[in-house]
Amino acid sequence: MLTVARTTFRDIEKEAAGCDITLPIEDYLDMIGALGAEHCRVFAARIDGQG
Repeated sequence: MLTVARTTFRDIEKEAAGCDITLPIEDYLDMIGALGAEHCRVFAARIDGQG
């Protein structure tokens, strides 16, 4: 099982507060893997010309 430190997610939340961020698909896959598909929902959109 993939182990991810909770501080990683908290740091991202603090930095991203009030702004949009674009992450590579691998980051979302890592989050789903760490939390488990039963406990994680990812909503994402693609912006033309980005990602």
